[in-house]
Amino acid sequence: MIYHAKNLTDTDTDITKDTIHKDVLNRDVGVTSLQAKRLYKGFIRYTLLINDREDKPWPKSWFDKSLEDLATKLLD
Repeated sequence: MIYHAKNLTDTDTDITKDTIHKDVLNRDVGVTSLQAKRLYKGFIRYTLLINDREDKPWPKSWFDKSLEDLATKLLD
């Protein structure tokens, strides 16, 4: 998650497991209305699936959660 969050942000913020998603994924990249948060979600879902993990429903408030909180929800 840290890897994908770092690649989808334009800030110089140090991204850690405690980083809140909305603090770094709030940029609209302007390509057919794709947003960094939608790309991030797709990358994470793809990464889980290719690693034989279940594609669980994401919490509605995932954007307000830290990377670690979301990882815990998706990997439990």
